[in-house]
Amino acid sequence: MSIRRINRRPLWRIPETGDKADWQGWGFELMDMDRKRVDKVLATPQASR
Repeated sequence: MSIRRINRRPLWRIPETGDKADWQGWGFELMDMDRKRVDKVLATPQASR
């Protein structure tokens, strides 16, 4: 699974540090970039309702 597939809506730009997406009860935050490539992502479970 790629981060691009998790965020279903197109960004129409290169992602930036701090971009966030939610998917199937998980929150993903882009923590670090290596030029144009995603280097580090923080994945955290979201509280169930």
